[in-house]
Amino acid sequence: ITLENEKLFAKTLDGTYDLTTEILTFPGEIAAEGKDGTFAGSLQGGVYDNKSGIFKGKNFDGTYTQYRVTADEAEYYYPEERITLTGNAKVQSKIKAGNILTGTKLIYYRKAEKMEIREGYDARYEEYTARGQDLFYEKQTGKMMGEKVRIGTNKGDFIDALRAEGLQGEMRIDFIENVTAARVSEGEKTDFAGDFVRLYVKQKGKDYEPVRVEAKGNVVIRQKDKEAKCQYLEYQFEKKRLYAKEDMVLVVTDEKNGRTEITGNICNVDGLSDTAQITGNFVLKNLNPQKESAEGRSERAFLNNKTKDADLQGQVRLENKEGILRADRVLYNLTSRKAKASGNVFMEYKKK
Repeated sequence: ITLENEKLFAKTLDGTYDLTTEILTFPGEIAAEGKDGTFAGSLQGGVYDNKSGIFKGKNFDGTYTQYRVTADEAEYYYPEERITLTGNAKVQSKIKAGNILTGTKLIYYRKAEKMEIREGYDARYEEYTARGQDLFYEKQTGKMMGEKVRIGTNKGDFIDALRAEGLQGEMRIDFIENVTAARVSEGEKTDFAGDFVRLYVKQKGKDYEPVRVEAKGNVVIRQKDKEAKCQYLEYQFEKKRLYAKEDMVLVVTDEKNGRTEITGNICNVDGLSDTAQITGNFVLKNLNPQKESAEGRSERAFLNNKTKDADLQGQVRLENKEGILRADRVLYNLTSRKAKASGNVFMEYKKK
């Protein structure tokens, strides 16, 4: 028996046709092949409903362009050219065996070039892995949407979110709600959490690399001995530059200088030189290992984490156990705990 339309033809040994319901039933194996040469496959126990245009079968095993496709059940809806694979559905590259997509329910619209994945999936491509609940992708617009998304690499990098939305043309992905992430660069790990993250990437050969990230809402970044909190943040990966504002708090902890907490309105950090510039209501609080406290306040400040120098400018107020220092500008070193003041200097010593 041969079934044929303008897109494909299929062959099987025998079948039955119900004239009332217009349903064709094929108990044996069915071999199908696309007329354009891009598709070929087989399945067992096929049923074709002539009224609805739906063809169903079990134990599907086929090829589509450069991929091998298998599933427990397969359904083809002719009017929409919709292919639905359910139960251990798998799409695997014939060129690279490690590139594979598995899921409970995969839906592909050939005419519209759209793909839907329902009820969970696991995808592996080169060094990347992606897992989630539901996924939608439209090739023509490059739009992607996903639920309960986790994307990672074999280097230990990952990002999790309740939802994800992306545009391929803009090379960006938005991660929305309960976002957590980690990145390992030059042996150093950076952890992240926030409400919203927009990630821009660029293609480098066959791989994709992060270029810039924007984050909003309850942002927290932890790296070795540093922790930063704010409501808005931007970070450039290659230049290692960070911009933060709104409820900005930076905490640096080390054995030699103890705990240093810095707050301000706006913060610019240069990761390459390990320096920072804070403007607007700058406050620095330090508690050294000997439990001695020091506090500095100014309109703006320039910090060097390598040398532990702080350059405070504009209505400076510096206080430690010795006394209170006021000036237009104060150069202060966290390690030596020595200060050099200039401009309208006033010193008030505390009684011992």
